[in-house]
Amino acid sequence: MRKTLKLSAAAVALTLLLAGCGGGDLDSIDYENQGEGKAPSVSFETPLKVDEPQTRVLEEGDGDQIEEGDTVEVNASLFNAEDQSSLGDTYSEQPITITVDDTLKDQLPEIYDLLMGNKVGVTFAYAQPADDAAAKQSGGSQQQGGQSPGNAVEIYSVDSKILSEAEGTEVTPPEDLPDVSFGEGDPQITIPEGQDEPTDLVAQDLIEGDGEEVGAEDSVFVHYAGVRWEDGEQFDAQWTGQPASLSLSQVVPGWSEGLAGKKVGSRVLLVVPAEKAYGTAEELGENAEQKPAGSLVFVVDILGRSAPAENADASAQPDDGTMPQDGNHGSPAPAESSSDQ
Repeated sequence: MRKTLKLSAAAVALTLLLAGCGGGDLDSIDYENQGEGKAPSVSFETPLKVDEPQTRVLEEGDGDQIEEGDTVEVNASLFNAEDQSSLGDTYSEQPITITVDDTLKDQLPEIYDLLMGNKVGVTFAYAQPADDAAAKQSGGSQQQGGQSPGNAVEIYSVDSKILSEAEGTEVTPPEDLPDVSFGEGDPQITIPEGQDEPTDLVAQDLIEGDGEEVGAEDSVFVHYAGVRWEDGEQFDAQWTGQPASLSLSQVVPGWSEGLAGKKVGSRVLLVVPAEKAYGTAEELGENAEQKPAGSLVFVVDILGRSAPAENADASAQPDDGTMPQDGNHGSPAPAESSSDQ
C-alpha cells in the first residue's frame, strides 16, 4: 500500500530529530513553482531551525476565499531541515485534504490562521521546533491527519475547495428507480417493490452539478451510501465528515463507468447490477461474508476531483484515512482487492 503524506506528517521512521546550530529560518526559503502536477523547487539555508511554530506565505492564491468549515485539497512536499533532502511529496501520488475547523485551530493554530486569511492557490511553508515535534510523537498527541515528522520543513499548496454537499440543479428521476430521501444522518434508499434485479447499470443525476467533469482515471472526493437490492439493507456509508477519496481506476465497474462524465457538485443514484459490483454470492465464494453480493444501489455526492498523477501507482490504494480501507464494509474497491487492504 503506498504512503500518502498527511497534514504535518511524513513517514515518522524516515525523519530524525537532529541537533544543529546556525543556519536559516523560513525567510531563507527560496521557492519556485514548477507547474501543475509537479513538486516545487525549494532550497533554504541549513540547518533550518525555528524557536516556535511558524508559517510563511510563498505564493499568494487568487481563487476563492478560504472560510471556516471549508475542506481544501492540498499538495505537500516535505524536506529534512538539516540538509534539504526530500522526505516525500504527494504530487506523484494523491492530494490530501485539510478541514479548516476547530480541530485544526486547536492543534495547528498557525496553519488555521494562515488558511483563514488566504485564498485557494496559496502556497505556504510550515515548521515547528524539533522539541515540540518530539513531544507530540512521544506523547501521542494526534494532529489532524497524523503525527508530526519532527525536524522538517513542510510546503503546502492549496489546489481547490472540496464541496460539503452536492449543489446544482435538482433533477426528477424516473418513477421506476429506487427512491432516495434525506433527513438526519445517512440518506434512506428504498428499493421498488416487485421489481426484478437490474441487469443494466443506471447512473441517474438527482442533482446535476456545474463543476468540472470527472474523467475515467480521476480521483474523486465523495460522500456516499450503499444498500443491497435484495433487501434494501445498508451495507456501507460515508455520508458525513471527511469525504472519501478514491480513484475511479480502483473501484468496481459500476462506479468507474457510472461516475465518469459526471460533474463535480452532482448527486448521483447508481443502480449497479451484480456483474458490475462484487458479483453474486456464488461468485464471491468465501468473500461473500465480506462483500455484499448481488445488485447494489448507491447514492453518491461528487464533492471534488483531481486528475491522476503522472507517476502514480495505479495498483496502490491511498492510506490517508479518507477512503474506506476495511474490505469488510463493502467500500467500492474491487472485491479482489480486499485481501490487499
